[in-house]
Amino acid sequence: AEMTFTLSEDIDAGVIRIEANGSFNLDGLIACCSHTLFTTVIPNQPSVIVGPSGVVTHYIVDNESTIFGPFGVAGFRGAGTHGAGDLVGFDRHPFKNEFNIYVPPNYQSGDPLFALGEFAGSFASLGINPGTYNYQYNGIDNNGPTDIVSVHVVPEPTSLVLLGLAGVFTLRSPRRDVLASRG
Repeated sequence: AEMTFTLSEDIDAGVIRIEANGSFNLDGLIACCSHTLFTTVIPNQPSVIVGPSGVVTHYIVDNESTIFGPFGVAGFRGAGTHGAGDLVGFDRHPFKNEFNIYVPPNYQSGDPLFALGEFAGSFASLGINPGTYNYQYNGIDNNGPTDIVSVHVVPEPTSLVLLGLAGVFTLRSPRRDVLASRG
């Protein structure tokens, strides 16, 4: 199973949008408890929870999960300005080697999940670094199949276009200098 969280930035609107899509394999995991949560991003933990505020079932993967580190530097935590779909997320316990999964009550392992959320701000203001970050877990006692949670942090399309144009002008500048020196 694979669960993907995509964070994209809309600088003009001053928001970060989060989309979650995929499924979690909960085979062999035991639910520990329920929580009331809301759309949250904590880049340095790492943690992403997205969807409308509500109750989730909390599963703990208490094993040697592969955590490749944070997707940012800030410890921002706050309610998103908008949430829709399922309430779903993950985090790494800040002091233990636990990978935590949050799903809607009565979620069945492998069922599709979809959620949307929005935050006021920018990647810079929230300390979020663009890139792709993968987190793996193997179920209880490392005996289950390897599952992947991916976080894709995608810069605003306008920023990508500007970076591309800057690259074109950078590549063209030396050529103009050579042609100008000839004559």
